[in-house]
Amino acid sequence: MDQGCKPGVFCHTLRDPPNPATPPIILSMPAKPRRSKRTAHSATLINAKLSSAAEQEAKDNRLVADLFVTACGYFAQAAWHSLAARTLAEHVLIYCVDGSGWVRSSGRTLPVVAGDVFICPAGVEHGYGSNQKQPWSIYWLHFSGHASDQVLSFLSWRQDSVPVSLGQDESLKCAMRSLIANYAERDGLASIFDAAVALRQMIQCWKAHSTAAPRVPREVQRVLALLRENYKTSYSVEELAQVAGWSASYFARSFQRVTGRSPIEYLVRLRVKHAADRLMTSSDSVRLIAEHVGYEDPFYFSRLFRAVTGLGPREFRRLMGGG
Repeated sequence: MDQGCKPGVFCHTLRDPPNPATPPIILSMPAKPRRSKRTAHSATLINAKLSSAAEQEAKDNRLVADLFVTACGYFAQAAWHSLAARTLAEHVLIYCVDGSGWVRSSGRTLPVVAGDVFICPAGVEHGYGSNQKQPWSIYWLHFSGHASDQVLSFLSWRQDSVPVSLGQDESLKCAMRSLIANYAERDGLASIFDAAVALRQMIQCWKAHSTAAPRVPREVQRVLALLRENYKTSYSVEELAQVAGWSASYFARSFQRVTGRSPIEYLVRLRVKHAADRLMTSSDSVRLIAEHVGYEDPFYFSRLFRAVTGLGPREFRRLMGGG
C-alpha cells in the first residue's frame, strides 16, 4: 500500500534465515506514538509486505499461485493517510471500520464511511485517503495471482462499482486479523499459504452478504447492515430514512422495491429468524428468547412468530427437535 515508511513509523526487515530457500517478509511496525498538530490521535500502524523473493516464490508455487496476498496491514485513526492517483499491477482491498474517507477511481470521488469495503482493481488509476476531521481506521491488503481477476467477477465488482456497506462484520474482521498476523508473526511460504486461506475466507464473507449486490442502492445497503447488526433495537421508518439520507416516503418505497417488504416487516422477519435459531440451539425459555430479539412481551412475540412461521415458538421447537 505504501512504499517506504510514514512519519512516526520505523521499517524493520526480517533478515534472511539460515535456509536461503525461505524468503524474508518486510514489515513496518508501529513506532512510539507521537502527537502533532496534524492529528489529535496517535496512529496505530501495521504494514506487512512480501519481499521480491517471497513474491516470486508465491508465483512459482502451485499451492498459492492462483491467489495470494502481497501486502496487508491495519491503520487506526490514520488522518495522515492519503495516496495520490496511481496504477498498480495488483488489486487493493480496503475495509473501513471507523471514521471516514474517500476513494477516487474512474473519474469519480466517492465517500467511504465506517462499514464500507471497496476494491481498486489492478491496472486502473486510483487514489484514496482519510477524512482529516474523522480519520478512518482501515484493514487493507493487496492481492494478486492467476485467479485474482476472477475474484472481482465473483464479487460482481466492476471498475465503476461504488463502496459496499458490509457494516461491522466480525467474520470479515477476524479473517483480516488472521491474515495480518500470519505475516507479522512469521515468514516463509507457510505464512503466505495461511494468508491466502484467510483471503478466501474474506471473499466468502463478502459474498455471503447477498443484499450488498451492486443493484441495491448504497443507501439501502447501509440500512440493511444496520438492521442486521442491531436487530434487537426498534426503529421507526423515519429513523431508518435518516440513516439512508432520504425522505421517509422515498426510503420506504425504495426499501420495499429492493427487499420486497416494508422496513418494519423486514425487521420482524429478521428477529424471527434469530429467534428460530435460538429455539433450535438452546433451552432458553420463550420469554428469554423474546427479550433476546427485542420483545418485552412474550405473548406479542409469540403472535408475530406464528404469523411469520405458521407455528407458535413451542410448537416450532418441538417439531424441529430443539432445546
